Amino acid sequence: MGNFLYHLKNQKLHIFLVLLTAAIYFSVHAYWKTLAIDTLISPGIKNVGEAHGSRGIGQSFFCRHKNLCGIAIKFVTYGKRSKTDYLFALKLGRPGERNISEKAPVAKVKFNGEEIMDSARSLLYPSPIPVTYDVNNVKNAWYLLRFSPIHHSKNELYYFCIASPSPSPGDALGVQGTIYNPYPEGACYIDGFKQNYDLCFATYYQTNLGKYLPN
Repeated sequence: MGNFLYHLKNQKLHIFLVLLTAAIYFSVHAYWKTLAIDTLISPGIKNVGEAHGSRGIGQSFFCRHKNLCGIAIKFVTYGKRSKTDYLFALKLGRPGERNISEKAPVAKVKFNGEEIMDSARSLLYPSPIPVTYDVNNVKNAWYLLRFSPIHHSKNELYYFCIASPSPSPGDALGVQGTIYNPYPEGACYIDGFKQNYDLCFATYYQTNLGKYLPN
């Protein structure tokens, strides 16, 4: 009788562990979210200048996935702590298209230059590529701008722009770009004018963590 109860107890424990494992597996596949990179343009060795006053710096890109939810931009910090405020805006389309100036942004993010330096120094940010910083002399830093997932972003053309109310150069941070145009699906724009190079940027979409687990 004792052996029967012992085996029954072990069997119940085994069933419980199997059910628990199955529940965790299906919850990860269905509900746990993570970020994945859609487009990555890097490295860059060109400083395209500061975003200050009316000087807007932007980039157009094509999104291949649904749930676009973030864009990382590589800033040139000059090793200083900038207290300049910035506004990031994301729109459908590209500069020069009809009525794009009248379109409302599909996402907006306000941030401060100090946040960029803090993220670089602490390394608490999802850099799209492995980067090692001299924490006492941070000159370039990736910074991720997060926004609510755009569910129907797949196969859409977007344009983002960074602007700052800073009235004069010297206070704002710069943005890093390429020396040529490696990304044919988009381009950098300065004050709405197309350039022959791209910004260093990465686009992120939200997906289920279970996508990366074995079936």
